[in-house]
Amino acid sequence: MPAARPSKSAVANVLAAMREAGLVPGIVRVMPDGGFEVAEHKQVDESEPRPGNLPRKWGQTG
Repeated sequence: MPAARPSKSAVANVLAAMREAGLVPGIVRVMPDGGFEVAEHKQVDESEPRPGNLPRKWGQTG
């Protein structure tokens, strides 16, 4: 017996609803029972690291 799968229209409806709400769909996970969940895409902040997060330089204390 093949594994259950969600219909294309069900996934498309959820993705369209997320976009209408201003969300950006990220990952679609399909469960063994045919259910699925959609996670929102999170933008990664690639700004400069804060000085407190950098490793200490050789010989630096504190």
